Amino acid sequence: GQATAAMGLTTEALHWLEAYRSETTSAHLRHRELWAEMFVRRSRLREAERQTAVLRRHALEDTLTGLGNRRSAERRMGDLRMDREAVSVAVVDVDGFKSVNDANSHLHGDAVLRRVAELLRQHSRTGDEVFRWAGDEFVVVLPNTGEAQAVVAMERLRSAVADADWAALDVPVPVTVSIGVATAGPPGTPGPRSWRELFDSADLHLFGAKRSGRNRVRAAGGQLPAPPNRTAVLPAASVDELVAEVLGGARRRPGWAFDDGEVAS
Repeated sequence: GQATAAMGLTTEALHWLEAYRSETTSAHLRHRELWAEMFVRRSRLREAERQTAVLRRHALEDTLTGLGNRRSAERRMGDLRMDREAVSVAVVDVDGFKSVNDANSHLHGDAVLRRVAELLRQHSRTGDEVFRWAGDEFVVVLPNTGEAQAVVAMERLRSAVADADWAALDVPVPVTVSIGVATAGPPGTPGPRSWRELFDSADLHLFGAKRSGRNRVRAAGGQLPAPPNRTAVLPAASVDELVAEVLGGARRRPGWAFDDGEVAS
């Protein structure tokens, strides 16, 4: 009887041991499955985040120059607190860029734009932001900056472009830029009250700089002419070419008046 009882206890113990082993194995398998599922979900999440970052970058970054694009510039200008401080915006345009494309190729033109973007970024003050607006036009946002400071900062950019070694890019003539500057504020002073008005004002001053001979900075308070040794090396542009360049930009802003009262059609 004792032997039978012992065998019964052994059988029961084996039964519970087998049940425990089976349950432990199942739990281990479930644990592994959960970890595998978590790994897959995490991998998918990371891939989704990566794709989102790529899309966001493409939405806000200019692929040619690596600068922020027009959408990014509009966002930044929309964040300016013109009700609290003086802020300035500059519009930068490459002089005679069509001639560069016509004389060389669009690949040369792209190289010129990349180099201009690099120079603008390198020689901008800390805190200023450079964007590619469209084509050969760039925008510089200068927070907490009055007109006099903005003009000095933009003259630095103009000089950096004019002094660059353009022969290295097989460009037959020096590349220069014209810059229009507009300032809003400080609070209580007359002037633009929205970023669109601020940009429009800077764009109009850019047209004035173009009509005054290019390669210069112009603002509401006047303009800084290019140094004589800079204007001397510029190619002589025909009147037709200059008019086409100025009015080409004006057609992008129909109904705007120039400094002399002429209205762009």
